[in-house]
Amino acid sequence: MDEIRLASWRNPLVGHIQGQRGFPEGGVVTMIEKKILVCCGTGIATSVQVANKLQRLLRERGVNAKMEHCRVAEVPRVIEEFTPDAIVSTTAVKQPNENVKMFRGVAFLTGVDEGQLADEIADALKSS
Repeated sequence: MDEIRLASWRNPLVGHIQGQRGFPEGGVVTMIEKKILVCCGTGIATSVQVANKLQRLLRERGVNAKMEHCRVAEVPRVIEEFTPDAIVSTTAVKQPNENVKMFRGVAFLTGVDEGQLADEIADALKSS
């Protein structure tokens, strides 16, 4: 598992995130690195919106996620190049293989239970 250590005296981001969920008060924060593919019907606006929100929510939970987005039809090709740890989709998509965790991302559009889903995704990524 790759880790990033951020010291508050060197990184202004830590000052912004200290005290938030998953970040202890102090100066050093350990985050894990993961890759997430976000897909929607067209791969334009919805997947970008979900990816941006999810990246912020995961950062608050100690996960530094590299995000990629695409349309559902591109998932088989994109996972070959990007090799994501998880796929978050706002529409139906077939799970490409057992090793990739799948999540429905509609909560990140509606706001309903988005924190709960972010917790679930963060916990799944931390346990892999």
